[in-house]
Amino acid sequence: MGYQQQTAVGSGITWALSTFKQIGNDLEDQTLASFMLPTDQGFTAGDSIILEIYGEDGTLEGDYSFVDEDNTATYGLTNPGWYPLAKMQNWEATDADLSNDVVVPFGKGVIITSGEADAPLTFAGEVLNQAMAFDVVGGGITWTGNATPKNLKLGDLALPTDAGFTAGDSIILEIYNESGSCDGEYSFVDEDNAATYGLTLTGWYPLAKMQNWEATDADCANTTVDIPAGKMVIITSGEADTTLTLPNPMD
Repeated sequence: MGYQQQTAVGSGITWALSTFKQIGNDLEDQTLASFMLPTDQGFTAGDSIILEIYGEDGTLEGDYSFVDEDNTATYGLTNPGWYPLAKMQNWEATDADLSNDVVVPFGKGVIITSGEADAPLTFAGEVLNQAMAFDVVGGGITWTGNATPKNLKLGDLALPTDAGFTAGDSIILEIYNESGSCDGEYSFVDEDNAATYGLTLTGWYPLAKMQNWEATDADCANTTVDIPAGKMVIITSGEADTTLTLPNPMD
């Protein structure tokens, strides 16, 4: 068991995912309760921290507002935690709307926006003790990342190298920063396409260099790009479904 903290960035965007599985539960049992903020933080408004969950097609599946202890009475509530954003904005939320049990599949990233000062976002539970494979959706968007409690390299986010994609830039991984702008975007090259692009190494390469046919083996970003614990990434794929595997963090 253990815990890890990230920072929910004040006046910014936090791209987050849980780094622990819930104690005694299957990985599929992650919930919004896995993304907890201090209940006594004293935010100036109950809707000052918002969490959004997006689907495979990039559309919003649900958005929730965090209510701390100082603001529960203001909204006629008794329990701190996550509530549907629309009901909070319309002053319609009741205790029955508490959404802490909304399921967020393990390895699924969420977006948290905050209008307040930085606040600690805490994950607690059991450390993942096995390698895990997640679905990468063909023709869609996969919101995932480093769901382990230790930093990884980009190459640790492994796709099958012999999948035989029809183009070397058919799977793209994007990393975003706290302002919501893109920090880096990378294209996955498998064995079938390495030679096509004059490469010998499989893995991740800067997207722009791949698109311009300028990439060389020296540009392979497998070991040069860090993915911090709990850092979310967005993967888009134009091909059939495949899998992304994270290593066992206990190894």
